[in-house]
Amino acid sequence: MDGRRSLSPLVSVVFALFTDAFLYEVVVPLAPLSPAGINSTSEIASTYCAYALGVILFTPLCGIVSDRIGRKIPLLIGAIGQLVAMYTFAGATTFSALMLARIIQGGAASATWTAGLAVIAERYPDRRVEKMGLAMVGSTIGGFTAPLAGGAFYEMGGYHAPFWISGMIAFVDLVLRLVLLPSDRHRVAVPNAMPLLFRNRAVLAAALIAALIACGWGVIEPDVPAFLVEKAGTSPTVIGLLFTLSGLVYWVASTPVDRLAERRGRRFAISLGMTVMAVGMPLLVLFPNVILVGIALCFVTVAYACAMNPVLSELADAVDRCAPGAYAAVYAIFNIAYAVGSMAGNAAAGPLTDRFSLLTVFLSIGVILLLCVPFLTRGLIVIPAPASQSR
Repeated sequence: MDGRRSLSPLVSVVFALFTDAFLYEVVVPLAPLSPAGINSTSEIASTYCAYALGVILFTPLCGIVSDRIGRKIPLLIGAIGQLVAMYTFAGATTFSALMLARIIQGGAASATWTAGLAVIAERYPDRRVEKMGLAMVGSTIGGFTAPLAGGAFYEMGGYHAPFWISGMIAFVDLVLRLVLLPSDRHRVAVPNAMPLLFRNRAVLAAALIAALIACGWGVIEPDVPAFLVEKAGTSPTVIGLLFTLSGLVYWVASTPVDRLAERRGRRFAISLGMTVMAVGMPLLVLFPNVILVGIALCFVTVAYACAMNPVLSELADAVDRCAPGAYAAVYAIFNIAYAVGSMAGNAAAGPLTDRFSLLTVFLSIGVILLLCVPFLTRGLIVIPAPASQSR
């Protein structure tokens, strides 16, 4: 029974991250079909920016409030926000209503990615890399299954069906947060530590790494499917299955990444992940063959896990060193960095691929990632490897 109780917060956070990614991705292919009449790529791009605006506006507030009053209330408010966003999408008949829904969705996601990750950092201090990896698996699988599910729901019930069914998933998420998350009755309030954390070199280094990785992945998400459709004639269903497979690979890789970071240090694991991702990105668009692209995608996904999972754990350890208990604040910084990096990748994908070949763009991003690795290994960006922990 104790073991079940100890896993309950993890189960809730994993499902919360799954739901967040699922709801984010299920909206994207449906935007052009909206009664609001979105007719241009610039308007679709604006919905991405609206989501990011919600993240940037609400993330600092979520971080500060969660450290002061606890994790559960912000997470419950975030789940309610997801419900509101989904049903606002379903009923939206104007572009401004869609933008409002997207801002609400970004704000709701802020609670999940600050207070949710803070729950894991607090509850599992001895297994942070592993548990953070499991949490990210939830997000990965949610993001990769959403387009397939959204398409199937649309075929079954028309435009509104994906939103109503997604709203049901958000309701289940709300119930799990209510039942599985521990109470914060006896929590000691933590003062706002964000100014201190912004001056911490390890936190800034980890945030920079997260932004770089997010930028790379922000280019992969739109451009690899387009490459497969244009060059290999691949169907959207096959592309969805390909990304779902890479999500499963991420899950399988979580435990080996945990062991690698523990035995060789997080600096080594992060450097290896960035290097492999840099080398693997051009392979995604080198040959127009779905099998070869699938292998390269799994390769890059493992590299993403190798770099990102230790970063999440390193942020928690940085808090332990300089601002005990301020986990939500540090994940607010991470969330903002990741959002900025992802926005940069998405924003650059279109103009760069219009001007240069896709291979040139991916090679350039790979070079940028490689140039950052020496800063890690030579100590200009310092992320100390942790002492060995008993298991």
